[in-house]
Amino acid sequence: MIQSFFTIISLIFLIVIVGYGSSWFIDNRKEIFKENGVSIDQIAKEKLDNSLLMKEMNDKLATETEKEEAKEEEKEGEASEELVTKKIDIAVLNGGGAKGVAGKLAESLKKNGFEKIVASNASSYAYKGVTVYYKEEKTVADEVSRTIKSLGGYGEVTVQKGAKGDEISHAIVVIIGE
Repeated sequence: MIQSFFTIISLIFLIVIVGYGSSWFIDNRKEIFKENGVSIDQIAKEKLDNSLLMKEMNDKLATETEKEEAKEEEKEGEASEELVTKKIDIAVLNGGGAKGVAGKLAESLKKNGFEKIVASNASSYAYKGVTVYYKEEKTVADEVSRTIKSLGGYGEVTVQKGAKGDEISHAIVVIIGE
């Protein structure tokens, strides 16, 4: 019986020592585990700060990359649109203007980058002013109109959808009237 009493006391003593040691270890672990004089908490904080900084930098880089890609796509779209604009079929017709006026305007449009241009006479000479007719490409017709206006000497230039005859013989038709 004395032996079991000592066994129980020994177990209680062992539990108290292990409990106290664990408590002391938990309280002092920061001091025990130092790396180059820096505590574990400081190391953990620096790693967290570094990972947050890296995330922030990655986010900025991703945003800048997306912006650059959007700009590139926009430039490609504009270049593609300009290429289409400059390669569309255009007829410049003399519909009542002075002799050679259609050829002169056609050459000026070519010098301004429009590639597929023919000059001829309209089937009628009853047209007034300068009108740019289009089938489907209103944006191209607007560009042609702006170019003609920038050349000067042609007066008012109007843009409208072609309906029949000379007006729809090409994708864009410029008729120069009186």
